[in-house]
Amino acid sequence: NRSSDLGKTDRFGDSSSLFSLDSPSLAMDRRWESIVRAKITTLQEVMIPNWNLLYQEKLISHEERKKFVEEGSTPRERIFKLLTEILPRKGPDSYDKFVQVLKETEGQKHIVESVLNDSAHGKSDCSECARMKKKSAELERENQTLRMEKKELEKEKKGKDLICMGYQLKENAKHASVTMNDFPVWKDMKEMPVGCIPFGRVAELNDKIVVGWEKRIYYFENNRWDDRDYSHQVDSIRSVFNCDDKCIVIGREKEGGHVLFELNEKSFELEELGKVPGCGVRGVGKNGTVYVWEEKMKRLLRFDLSTKKWGKSIKVNGWWGVSLAITDQRLYLGWIGGIECFDLGSDESEWVQIPSPKNHGCEITCLSGKLVATGGLHRNDRNMKQDVSVFDDLCGVWLPLPSMKRERYGHGVCATKKNQLVVVGGFGGGKSVEILRL
Repeated sequence: NRSSDLGKTDRFGDSSSLFSLDSPSLAMDRRWESIVRAKITTLQEVMIPNWNLLYQEKLISHEERKKFVEEGSTPRERIFKLLTEILPRKGPDSYDKFVQVLKETEGQKHIVESVLNDSAHGKSDCSECARMKKKSAELERENQTLRMEKKELEKEKKGKDLICMGYQLKENAKHASVTMNDFPVWKDMKEMPVGCIPFGRVAELNDKIVVGWEKRIYYFENNRWDDRDYSHQVDSIRSVFNCDDKCIVIGREKEGGHVLFELNEKSFELEELGKVPGCGVRGVGKNGTVYVWEEKMKRLLRFDLSTKKWGKSIKVNGWWGVSLAITDQRLYLGWIGGIECFDLGSDESEWVQIPSPKNHGCEITCLSGKLVATGGLHRNDRNMKQDVSVFDDLCGVWLPLPSMKRERYGHGVCATKKNQLVVVGGFGGGKSVEILRL
């Protein structure tokens, strides 16, 4: 499949094999063969296509240009496909038009003189090529930095939107100036086949909601629940959570030990990652590192997914009702005594108590970089609650978000990549599943 390996000529063997001597495109103009055989790598490094001129000269169609964008390919991959699959098939004068486009594009005229005509003149302007290669690499690094900054700004904006909604709801409670119709509301999804208490057992995998309960994993797709039995591998499923795009499962073996698995997104098989050195009951992950709550020794174990090795553990203070959440820099541990924060960016970090939400025993998660608490028990009457709140770490206060439709405790909660909150089951929740689209 050429389209999946653009720019990687070694995957095809000799890049010249892309054009046979009998190829209709070479019958039109054999100069394309020279590009493919000897110059494609150089052109990938120094060429910056002028898509508007290429379109005006009818060397690329609107559909072809749109496909480049939708494929999400890199600049090198786009140039490779342009020069090997698209332009040679645009007629007998396609090469001359391509050269003219380069001449009319600012900063690209030297390519015609130093790269395309080197065989005719017997030499190339190496210094100019080297300069342009360096400039192209610098531009690519700048573009990569800008893309990362844009991604961070979008994430930050979503986090600020959550805080803004919380402040608006708080003012609404004071002045009744805004109705709840102005905000997102929780909606019911299709009920699960069984009622469960899946705290720490809800995750997302390839846009599917995944729930672990007893010896089975349930997953929601196309408005229906399916499930698979894993009793041949585990005696019970203790935790299901995300680490980046992966779905990680902690299972308890019949012999009593605990095992860390990855749930394969295609086959839905549990692939073993390693044995848990202790009694692992909850987990969370980010940036290729998994943190497992080991309840006997009251510590968080670290597991590196790339090396598949356990690292230095983190001693914790909580001991009962533990709930975990994580951002790029902070690890949160909620327990019956409150919520504590650990700075992952510091080698000398210690757990710091943050203000507690009004309910204890909440299930926590992180959405758009912000800590969100759901449900739990009221601190005074110990009744279950349907409250949802977001933590404003700048002001150190909890702000309300739209409440769930049901009071819940011991439920599962998951923040999806599409900026959604999903809650499943729990005491008070039964088989119900709710979603809040923000």
